[in-house]
Amino acid sequence: MRQAIFLAAKMEELLGRSEVLLSAVPKNEDSSMMTDRTLLVNALTYAGALPFAAMLLAVLLGVNNLPLLGSPTKVSLIYGAVIASFLAGSHWGIFIAFGDKIGSAVAIISNCAAILIWISVLIFPDVLSLSVLALVFAGLLLVDFKLAKAAAITQSYLTLRIRITSLVVLLLIGHVWAL
Repeated sequence: MRQAIFLAAKMEELLGRSEVLLSAVPKNEDSSMMTDRTLLVNALTYAGALPFAAMLLAVLLGVNNLPLLGSPTKVSLIYGAVIASFLAGSHWGIFIAFGDKIGSAVAIISNCAAILIWISVLIFPDVLSLSVLALVFAGLLLVDFKLAKAAAITQSYLTLRIRITSLVVLLLIGHVWAL
């Protein structure tokens, strides 16, 4: 039984509802794991903003070409496209798990966001692509508000997303301004 509760808790965590079921798991066994996981999630999330900050700094310093990487702006665009697609994919996964609670708009938006970023990076000038990327990150955050309202993601995850999205959008706006 204990293993079944533990396995169910792990599944709930993967679906973004960890706090709901983890309250049923004995605290002495999993509370430190939850703290470790939270620290890891926060660290990885904020570390994910570092490439945006580094590329903005490179542009501000007048670096036009990075060895092995090329243009700092292209690096930001490609990295941003990957991250935005990752977020859109997580929304797709949440839709699969919670479709009845959240509606089909989440699935449509997740697909449109990924395609929009892809097309933007392929055909738009860099300044426009960076702007589109910032808008997509903001739009995906709006989806997260809907997901939190439907209890498909936790409030703590929403808070993290608000903070990191604000930071990333500001870095992208700075990058646009620096060009």
